[in-house]
Amino acid sequence: MNKLHELLKEERIKQRYSYRSLADKAGINHSTIRCLEVDPSYRAKPDTLKKVAIALNIDSDKLMEMAGYTTHPTKRNSLNVEGDNDKWKPLNEAQRILKEINISNPPIDVYMVAKYLNIKVEDLVGPNHLSGVVGSKKEKAIYVNKAHPKVRQRFTIAHEIGHVVLHGFSESSKKGLLFRMGENHDPKEIEANRFAAELLMPKEMMDMECEKYGESLENHISDLAHKFNVSEAALSIRLATLYSRFF
Repeated sequence: MNKLHELLKEERIKQRYSYRSLADKAGINHSTIRCLEVDPSYRAKPDTLKKVAIALNIDSDKLMEMAGYTTHPTKRNSLNVEGDNDKWKPLNEAQRILKEINISNPPIDVYMVAKYLNIKVEDLVGPNHLSGVVGSKKEKAIYVNKAHPKVRQRFTIAHEIGHVVLHGFSESSKKGLLFRMGENHDPKEIEANRFAAELLMPKEMMDMECEKYGESLENHISDLAHKFNVSEAALSIRLATLYSRFF
């Protein structure tokens, strides 16, 4: 348990709150309070920490510092991890876009997102192992293998949108410098995957849906995958990433 976890638990108990009563006061899910106190891998968003700080009447800036956040003065006052500012950019950008479009319920319409960002979605003719590619600045398009299942196409679209948002269109006149094809350990591909996961399965929406199932969550993978219109494999990976204590 780190200092942030210790402080929150100490204050909650001292003020005689249960997980649920504190969550109700803060306007968040009760499972989030528990995660903040007992899950070392759990990282709360700045807005969540602020809500908890207000509910407990403690200094929100202190919580931010303990969680590793710092204000970056040159990037629209966004909160970033000191010394590791780019790590959270894929998640922050996905959340920003969903907020700007005002999408609050699953499944996420990736075509609407692409249209909002002025990105054309075109068919890709290529080998089966190639899922999608990013076009040039002139094309302003992403290309998706239409031979793949719809749920895989949706993730590919989100992934390629992530490339455009995070890395821009290809500098070349030929498309394909940024692409998705199976497992890839390139840092840019990892960033695009993180963006896609947050865009298609936003943490706040996942929290709300998963809370409905409680301890039986693992028995409802298919239901959740259908709800978010993603593959069961993608959903399982997302659950393991968000809620490692369950898997």
